[in-house]
Amino acid sequence: MTLPAIVLATAVASVAGTIGPDARWLPALGRAILRASALPQGIPYASAPSAGWHNVPVLAELTFRGLEASLGMRGLLAAQVAAVALACLLVARDAKRLGAKDAGIATVLFVVVTGGLLAFAGIRAQLFALVLFPALLLVLRSEEEAPSRRIWIVVPLLALWSNLHGSALVGLGLLLVYLVGERGRRRPAESVAVGLASLVALCATPALWSTPAYYADALTNEAARRGYGLWAPLSVTSGFDLLLAAAALLLLVGFVRARPRPWQFAAALVLAAFTVHAARNGIWRLS
Repeated sequence: MTLPAIVLATAVASVAGTIGPDARWLPALGRAILRASALPQGIPYASAPSAGWHNVPVLAELTFRGLEASLGMRGLLAAQVAAVALACLLVARDAKRLGAKDAGIATVLFVVVTGGLLAFAGIRAQLFALVLFPALLLVLRSEEEAPSRRIWIVVPLLALWSNLHGSALVGLGLLLVYLVGERGRRRPAESVAVGLASLVALCATPALWSTPAYYADALTNEAARRGYGLWAPLSVTSGFDLLLAAAALLLLVGFVRARPRPWQFAAALVLAAFTVHAARNGIWRLS
């Protein structure tokens, strides 16, 4: 039953897929980079002054440009479908590793797809994070019972993520919660080392030491301050937000029954707060 659920998720992404507004400027910037063979000073075509803007997600810009140039909009759609399929496979693998049965996994995937419909159908800049977030979660949960050197995988993973999308901050936050609330008690020195290396990895972008400024600007931009567009808070008047909230409540029941570890409970609370602040963060709560 797991396979049909994954097929359903990819079908939703392929049939209902639409280009999101924040994904349109990525190919434009990628094209500008390739033409100039250098990073532009600011954002071309921006309606407001953008001089001094720190360009961090260059890899995403070039990738989106490559997909658009080779296959047009179908290239972006194909990437979205692939990301959705991989995300579902990672969630299913993690659930199966924990002893879940096929029927339960299929039900969870159906609820996640329904609640996260906008994220699965909307082709946006966070496309890559749909895969990277469950990949990180899989690593952390597998390290709970048997800590090993595999934890160091998170360092290059976060470096890659930072070059693709700003939601790498969510991944970093999840990792730090795990290190402090779980691993730090048994392997304090290693946990500190992994945490510091991950902070450095987040800055392994073309902006280097200016990367924190990019994230600070992203979190304090005008849209974030006013709470509109992609930064709109969870609303009871939005049908998609109500679906998200209903799905989150259904999954919460299973989450509590599974008796989560303290770090998992803390991470869930933080992600829930992020979702209330900006509804688009809800996909991370569902995952």
